[in-house]
Amino acid sequence: MIIVKFEVSRELQAGFKNAPRKLRLAQQRALNTGAKQARTVANKFIRSRRNVRAKDVSSRLTLNKATRSKLTAEVKISSTPIPYLLKPPPDAPGYLGTRIVTGRGRRRKGASRSRSPVEVQPIKGQRKILKHAFVDLRTGRVLSRVGRRRYPTKLLFGPSLTSAFRDARNVQAMKAKARQVVPRETERQARLLFKGALR
Repeated sequence: MIIVKFEVSRELQAGFKNAPRKLRLAQQRALNTGAKQARTVANKFIRSRRNVRAKDVSSRLTLNKATRSKLTAEVKISSTPIPYLLKPPPDAPGYLGTRIVTGRGRRRKGASRSRSPVEVQPIKGQRKILKHAFVDLRTGRVLSRVGRRRYPTKLLFGPSLTSAFRDARNVQAMKAKARQVVPRETERQARLLFKGALR
């Protein structure tokens, strides 16, 4: 699991310890807003590098929110891989760019699996053929045999999203977004909480 933290500096946290409760609440809300927008930046960056759906990335990106006692927000990504999966119709690319290469191999009518090669594109612009893989046409799952016998088989997964998440360009973009949002949001939240007392 990879974590990117957004926190207030130690000097500023020391000053906030004796600050009014509403001021700490404003800082807490601002940090959480900044972390949420940084998470959105990470989602877009990962999808620009990986052939995945937005909801598949969102389900693996989690946010640990800041509290008034701990002014630190964290964006985490799970290392749970995404399986290769073919969705109907068979000629359309499925998850991670999975598709059956048409015109190669034989495909019997009513067969439970495809004999044609399976092509995937988990990283955009990088297509590859999965050796010894086949598609279970009943479920769309991409499998390969363990050994020479027909069974057992194993489900094939694409690469983890963590490498794209920890890319230096993504981390810099996330932190830049947080630095842009947090100060502005802190002032806005303080004005709301103090009902216009701060001008």
